[in-house]
Amino acid sequence: MVPAGSAAHAAAPRARLKTVPASILAFAIVGAVPFTIGAFAVAKRLAYDSGIAAQAKVLEVERAWLRDLVYPVPRRAIYRVAYEFRTAAGVPMRGEGTYVQSRALVPFAAGDTVRIHYLPEDPASSYLEDRHTGFDALLAIGAGLLVWGGGTAYLWKRRKPATAPPPGW
Repeated sequence: MVPAGSAAHAAAPRARLKTVPASILAFAIVGAVPFTIGAFAVAKRLAYDSGIAAQAKVLEVERAWLRDLVYPVPRRAIYRVAYEFRTAAGVPMRGEGTYVQSRALVPFAAGDTVRIHYLPEDPASSYLEDRHTGFDALLAIGAGLLVWGGGTAYLWKRRKPATAPPPGW
């Protein structure tokens, strides 16, 4: 027990005040990771949705095993899909994208047709349409906000006032 009035007793509240902002910073950083991943996915989808839609022929499908390990939804699988399409001007282009689907369904095979979006000013850059991307992006954004908000609320509730309020308050 630290004697009242000693230098160590006076330093104890300051030490507690230094750890709370550091803890809030840690929660902010941990929450920022999934939030940023989701925000980039939403931004990419919005950018390509304003582009040109086209049909593409699947050239190759490969399961992305490493990404499967860190994917938060266990009943879905991630596939890397290589495809070829023609621009509005008839120029053949190749692209690659990831596609998420239920593991219960059969994945794309070479020769299948997929829907892609590309930007007219840069047709070499294209986006494979995936109906799960929007949900997954919002899931990541929500997880980031939950970590940040929940951690901040917990620390806010845990903090103690530096001085007691005057009598009569």
